[in-house]
Amino acid sequence: MIDKTANSTDTQTNTNNIVKEENNNSQFNILSLNSKTIESNLSKVSCTIPKNATPTDLKKLCYNYGTCKLLEGKKEGELNNGICIFDNIFCNSNNCYHSDGCANSYIKHAQPQYLRPCEKNPTVIFETCPSIGKISCTTRECTSNEQCLSGSCVNKICIANNDNPIHYCSNNGTDEFGHTTDIFSCRLFFYERCSKDSDCITRNCASIKDDNSDNLYCLETKVTFENVMACTITCAVVVITLLILHRIYRQAKRTKLY
Repeated sequence: MIDKTANSTDTQTNTNNIVKEENNNSQFNILSLNSKTIESNLSKVSCTIPKNATPTDLKKLCYNYGTCKLLEGKKEGELNNGICIFDNIFCNSNNCYHSDGCANSYIKHAQPQYLRPCEKNPTVIFETCPSIGKISCTTRECTSNEQCLSGSCVNKICIANNDNPIHYCSNNGTDEFGHTTDIFSCRLFFYERCSKDSDCITRNCASIKDDNSDNLYCLETKVTFENVMACTITCAVVVITLLILHRIYRQAKRTKLY
């Protein structure tokens, strides 16, 4: 466990040592990290995948917060043949949490009819709504500021807090060019104030409707012309490929008949 009273340099050194020396993976606790310290601790964490490893084994190799992925050109059983892939980690300026899908979790559609029993009374709520503008938004009901990762519960709704922004952290995604990357990074989550697209996990930093200020916020991923064209081309290639394969099949079948 990391001493939170230590200065930032000591904290970073201590947590780096935990990552490098921790053999009992279940004891590594990201709660002691925050949005500023977690990147240096979970970047390029190597792991060794044994032969016949199960999904549970792969998770244990990465502190039970990620899964060990076999590196290209490596074989099972080789030393340091994998890299830990982490996902669904949410951080504020004080702590980090891994989404377990229930007690600590983010729910996109927080209306009661969509929730499983374990999601209805979470210990920590990751989703937030903006405090300004006209936007359809709700979160699971909160009863105190402490229940919201943002630290702000207003009228039973978790509200985005400019003084305590939420970051989504992962090394399982794509870069700004759409290429798959295993670089661990933290970006601002929905409805956090931003200055540019690259600040946001959604890569969409824009104004909120009917907000009269000049502030920008992380909004849902925007549909661009490039996105539409890429999707259209991909669908066309798939359809053409299927038609060609169908034609080849029919010709082969006809040849057999003769």
